[in-house]
Amino acid sequence: MSISVKKCSVTIYGKSVTVTEPYYLCGCCLKFKDIVKDLGVTENSHLQFTEHINCIVGKAHSRAYLIRKCFLLHDPLLLMRAFNTYVRPLLENASPVWSPQYNHLIDKIESVQRRFTERLPGYISLDYPARLVSLGQCSLEKRRIVHDLVLMYKLVFKIADVQMSIFFYLTK
Repeated sequence: MSISVKKCSVTIYGKSVTVTEPYYLCGCCLKFKDIVKDLGVTENSHLQFTEHINCIVGKAHSRAYLIRKCFLLHDPLLLMRAFNTYVRPLLENASPVWSPQYNHLIDKIESVQRRFTERLPGYISLDYPARLVSLGQCSLEKRRIVHDLVLMYKLVFKIADVQMSIFFYLTK
C-alpha cells in the first residue's frame, strides 16, 4: 500500500517546542500542524481534546434536533431510543482516549442529553437526574466511566491485544 503524502503532516507534542528543520517523506516536505485528526479523534499538540469535544457536541446537538423535528410520533421512549441509536454513539466513540477531566467539558457533553430529555413531552418539569431515572438512562459521564473500566478490565486480564506493561504496571 502506498502512502498518500498529501494527507501526511508533522505534529510535535509538548509545551514549548520550536521547529528548526523541515521533515520530508518520499521527497516531499511535510506541513506542521497543531491540530490533527487520527482515527476520528481530534487532538492538539498539547494532547488536549477540546476541539474534538466541541465538534462532536455540535454534531450531536444537530442530530438530536433532527430527531425531535422529524419524528411524527412524540412517544418519549421511542425518541429516546432514536437518541441512543443516532446521537449517543457520536458522544461515546473512542471515549477512553479523549474522556474529559474538566467540569466545563463534562457539562458540555452532558448538555446534549440534558437538552434532549428536557424537551421530551411530559418531562420538562422533572430535573435531569429524575428524567434519566424515569427514562431508564444514566448520565453520559457515568457511561464513559464504565467504558474506561471495561477497557481496564480487558487490559488487566489480557482480553485486549495490548501490552499493558508499556503503559503501566500493577502493584500488589
